[in-house]
Amino acid sequence: LVTSLIPNIVISFTKKDMKDVNDKFNKALQCVLLVIVPVTIFFSMLSTPLWTLFYGKSYYGPIVYRAFVFSALFGGMYTIIVNTLQGVNKYKLVVYTVLAGLIINGLLDVPLMILADKMKMNPSYGAVLADLIGYSISIFVSMYVLYKKYEFNYNETIRLLPKYIFSWIVFIGVIFVLKLIVPINLSSRLIQIPILSLFGLVSFFVYFVINYENGNLEKVFGKKINSLFRKIGFNK
Repeated sequence: LVTSLIPNIVISFTKKDMKDVNDKFNKALQCVLLVIVPVTIFFSMLSTPLWTLFYGKSYYGPIVYRAFVFSALFGGMYTIIVNTLQGVNKYKLVVYTVLAGLIINGLLDVPLMILADKMKMNPSYGAVLADLIGYSISIFVSMYVLYKKYEFNYNETIRLLPKYIFSWIVFIGVIFVLKLIVPINLSSRLIQIPILSLFGLVSFFVYFVINYENGNLEKVFGKKINSLFRKIGFNK
């Protein structure tokens, strides 16, 4: 996503077409909301079979991984914003926000790990929370500067948020129901493949049908996606 985003934003910025820069940035955010968020949720909710498949049975591995994937999500989103800032020549802001995020993360890391431990939670959750706070501040400051300096408009993405949230809730519900039916605590590594395949096929099928019906797929991938769904029998 970032590889294709940078040159396109630079070209539009060079032409002083800030509307196109804004549109591409919003499209990148919508792609994260549509694709990366549900994948992160999937990895988190199915951390046990995923970990067992790649590394074998473990007690702490899935617990840590369940939270860590959200740190990766925020890091990926910030990477998109950083490259957008570089595309519009805001290199100093990149340095400032990275430093701010690192300092806040460093200051909160140990205290939040201790707090998590006192709350009878795995200390890694405190470290992940420190990550998320640091990333969130960096993301907020960067997006605010883009809004004030270059008049970026996030209204379209904000308007679509309720549709995304609804599809995430249904997605989580489908996985939760499947977990009541399909055992995921089996120790064999090979058995995790059909388990994960079943969860993935069912949950993502329902998820993408919902986003096809509410128009989110078309917003991100264009009208060609509609013809693909029509071939398998779906019509709005």
